[in-house]
This record gives sequence, C-alpha cells and structure tokens, in this order.
Amino acid sequence: NWYDAPRSIDITIVNSDVTVQDFIAVRIGDVNNSWSAVKDGFAKPIAGSLVKIDLPDIYGDIGDVVTMPIEISNACELAGIELHLGYDAHGLTVIKISSDILSEMTVNAADETIHLVWEDFKNPATISGKQTIATVSFLVLDNFHASAEIDITGAAVVDAVGSAYPLELSGGYLFEGANGNDATLPTAYALDQNVPNPFNPYTTIRATMKEAGEYSLTIFNIVGEKIKEYHGYQEAGAIEFVWDGRNENGNPVASGIFLYRFKAADFSQTRKMVLIK
Repeated sequence: NWYDAPRSIDITIVNSDVTVQDFIAVRIGDVNNSWSAVKDGFAKPIAGSLVKIDLPDIYGDIGDVVTMPIEISNACELAGIELHLGYDAHGLTVIKISSDILSEMTVNAADETIHLVWEDFKNPATISGKQTIATVSFLVLDNFHASAEIDITGAAVVDAVGSAYPLELSGGYLFEGANGNDATLPTAYALDQNVPNPFNPYTTIRATMKEAGEYSLTIFNIVGEKIKEYHGYQEAGAIEFVWDGRNENGNPVASGIFLYRFKAADFSQTRKMVLIK
C-alpha cells in the first residue's frame, strides 16, 4: 500500500544477498493522481527542458596548466547535480576544481575519474542560457600525445522538488597546440596504454598517426591467436578504439592477458592489457 512518506527517509543498506526481506519502495511524484498541477501521474522536469552539459575542446602543450569549463544550459532551476568525468591520467593530472556558482560542492579526483556532487534544495541556483558551473584545471604531463579525451561518464541534475532533468551529455578533448588554428601535427607515431587497465568489459586504446595513411590495430590472446582487428585510413592526428571484450564473432572472451599491436607505415608497437571479469 502507498502511504505518505517524509521528505527524507532512512533506508538500511543490504550488504549481502537475501532471499526473504521486507522492503520499502519510494515513488517520487504524484502517486495517487491527486496533484492537479501534474499531468500523466508523475512529477516532470520544469517545462520538460532537455538539459545539456558540455565540455568544450581546449588546447595546450606539455607543461601547460589548462582549464576546461563545465557548461550547462536549459536548467532553469538547479538544486542538485552529480557529475562523473573520466580522463587519461597518463597524460593529465588534476590541479584544481572550482566553481563560482556551486558553493560547498564535494569533489574528488582519483583513478582517472573526477566526482563532483552539489545540492541546495533551499537555495537552488538559477541558470540562464548557457553558464559555466565549474572548471577543472589540468597539468599536461610528458606522456601527453596529440590529444586527450575528457569524457562525461555519468550525470544527474534535479530541480527544487527533486525531479530529474533529461540530459544530453557531450565530452571534450585537449588538443596539442595553442588554439584550434595553430594546433601542431604529431611528430611521431605512438601507441598509448589502454585505459582503464585492468578493465571489464570496455577499454579505450589510443594511438597517434604521424601522417595520413593506412593503419591496423590487432588484439591477440596470450598464445598469439587473433581476437579482434581494426583497420582503415586515418589523417594525421589521434585515433581511438573502444574494445568491448568481444571477438570477431561478437562473443565475449574470457578473462586473461591480451596483447594489442598498432601498425602504420613502418611503425609497429605492442602493449599488454588485462581483462578481469
């Protein structure tokens, strides 16, 4: 039976498997169709707005401190946000995370992930058009090659009554060079270590093309059997592959050590990665 619940409710976290257990289900919104302001029985985001969170591309070189803004638009009333960003710790390290809008936000940067959490239901922030809600400053490390992706791996945004906005997320890149027009071309071919590693089941492999041409990326198991191959033509610059832990037939492979080899022109390099399920 549905019943009125307080605004906050304490729920015991179950840390082990249970077969018989009473539980509480909490449905947020109009559960008995008595809220005349709401149609279709559920609380809706303000005006049904699609909120966009963007990380615009930035530019820099090894040794630079670069700042990437986190931009949000269409969230007229912002009472809470949770944001997770992924980045390549081999080429970047986080120096500072700050915000002029979200006071007392909780942030954590570790293991190639940035976590940002903020809420204030008593004094929600008003967002007009597109605004920068926070910035992340990175130091560009010696292992940086041509480009590095900063991706939004998860997000949630709510208004003052706790209704979640529908989201459109767009990550960004750090490109080598002073700006979009002056970005320098790579001076050498390269193959980066996959991220994350170990992984389950997805991992990203990045390589660099010194000049335009044909390439191949081949994944082998530890006994040298070919598992997956990517090949094609690419202009000079960064190239990225996402492997889902499946073979050429689309079947998941077992846990183990795998080798991946990138070849382009007279360049060939092999690295090791570990799949753990």
